Amino acid sequence: MGTSNDTLAEPTGRRERKKQATRQALHEAAWALVEERGLANVTVEAITDRVDVAARTFFNYYSSKEEAVLGSGHERVELACALMAERLAAGDSPLDAVRVVMHSEYTWRDQTSEQFHRRVQLLRHEPLLFSVAATQWEDMGRRLAKVVAAATGADMDSDVYPQLVVNVGVAAARTAMMHWADHPSQDLPVLIDDAIAVVKAGLPSPATSPLTSEPSLGTR
Repeated sequence: MGTSNDTLAEPTGRRERKKQATRQALHEAAWALVEERGLANVTVEAITDRVDVAARTFFNYYSSKEEAVLGSGHERVELACALMAERLAAGDSPLDAVRVVMHSEYTWRDQTSEQFHRRVQLLRHEPLLFSVAATQWEDMGRRLAKVVAAATGADMDSDVYPQLVVNVGVAAARTAMMHWADHPSQDLPVLIDDAIAVVKAGLPSPATSPLTSEPSLGTR
């Protein structure tokens, strides 16, 4: 027999699913419109018209059309921080934990490789969109550094290590993504792994790196 709590939980669950569906619909509409028309030719009204919701509904989920295209930065940061804490607790080094988090960026929202490639390309061709994405990455980096500091006992006010290890790892992964944007036949997750491995090896020159004794994994 159901309890009163069960009765209350069911509509709450439906409301949350409806909210998530609306958020996703706005995100997909914004992405599709910008891909079709270019960022400058897309308005919030055009996005809400495609989803058939009011403008005020849009601003319940996103602060701008750019954020709608990219998806919620807050949601991504929360997921990234939770994953970072999980990997550090499991014994990963901070740099390895960053690598796992950056892999999650690739698989976020279950995008196919082709979909993700189109979105990386869009970032490269829309400077304002890239700027907003960079702000989201910067915010994620600060939050991830706090997770590293908590796990390692570092003092964020006096120790540069948490921010440094996160920024270096994220920069390596983003470099791999930008390389992949021009070479989509290569394997992005492997390119990210290779980039992090080179950083962990101390950035040796290709002529002396032990990582270059075999063909690059990214080209296999």
